[in-house]
Amino acid sequence: MKDGNRGPAEGLLKIGELAKETGTNVSTLKYYIKEGMITPAVKTGKNMSWYDPSCIDTVKMIRMLQKERFYPLRVIRGLLNTESMKQPPEMALLDAIHKVDDTTKPETVGAGEAARRSGLNETQIGLLSQAGIISAPKKRQKGFTEEDLAVMELVRKRLDAGISFEQSIEAFRIYDRSLRNAVHEDIDSFIDVILQPDLTPENGTQRIRVSDETLDRFIELRRRAYNRRYGKAYIERLYRFSAQCAAAVGKLADVFRKYGFADEAEQCSRAAAGDLTETEESALYFRMFLGEAQKQDADLISRITDCFRSREFFRESFCRPVSDPGKRVLADALRCLWLTMAPEPLQCGDRAEEASAGLYEVLKICEPRKCELIHREILSCVPSSEVKENG
Repeated sequence: MKDGNRGPAEGLLKIGELAKETGTNVSTLKYYIKEGMITPAVKTGKNMSWYDPSCIDTVKMIRMLQKERFYPLRVIRGLLNTESMKQPPEMALLDAIHKVDDTTKPETVGAGEAARRSGLNETQIGLLSQAGIISAPKKRQKGFTEEDLAVMELVRKRLDAGISFEQSIEAFRIYDRSLRNAVHEDIDSFIDVILQPDLTPENGTQRIRVSDETLDRFIELRRRAYNRRYGKAYIERLYRFSAQCAAAVGKLADVFRKYGFADEAEQCSRAAAGDLTETEESALYFRMFLGEAQKQDADLISRITDCFRSREFFRESFCRPVSDPGKRVLADALRCLWLTMAPEPLQCGDRAEEASAGLYEVLKICEPRKCELIHREILSCVPSSEVKENG
């Protein structure tokens, strides 16, 4: 050695030199030493130790197993103390358990670089972390993994297609929660498959790999099947909803006529027959209530956009003043019925209760003695078939 005072033996390294050679900080190396993963070759004092150059490869191996194979340190320590690391079948089994994917790059990036690559802004990335959809970088981590970036790119793709950021968070959170529980239960149940007398590294690896592949495919197939089933059900409800609105207007005319609301009854009868030539104000409520029920040949897109337009109108219509107090009963009745009948995906339940209470208060003013009876009969205009369907 050029420096005769360097160490007690030729070629040994100080901990700082080992850190430099491996690209690892000293505090991490001290943790490895504490855990018995690397040991000094020579200790010359309380705070002075020297390390064999072979420790360079050991530290690099530890870092690789952490970053690329995602092994916990306890497992790595066990590997270092056995011959397992030199046995490909043993390593293959560990890779299968830890779901190692050779195509995944171990690099991580900061929020700024993640934003540049994904097209999301840092605020959106922060919200994804808070929702648990991507990892939340810790102090010692540089940032986000390749898997995190892939999720961000999926969100960006949805945004480009017109799907809101909020809806993507909600959808991903729903699936993440369900998958997390499913994976936990699956691993618990799969233990019996692993703990068999005939277990070898080879067949253990094969069983895990086949289990993962088949479950991935199963999830894909079942999701398609459920999408078909529930998608079809919602489309059918959408078409049925139009017919129910038309029927409800006719029934509402009978209720108004029965209790002496002659003008309101006449307007409902005309609207049910397709005549919306009454005052602009009441005609607006009828148009929003009946929507595409007036156009039986309307296409699916027209029905969907019409439903959401009506939803926004009736969800907020309590803020819309009605100039003629006498028209308040009609407006509130239409609003109450529409929100009550609205298909579940339109999420009108809370406003339906509010509208029902508002209608009752108006009826108390108009017909204090019969308000409860009239209120009940107006609500009975909702077709009996309108029962919330459960999957």
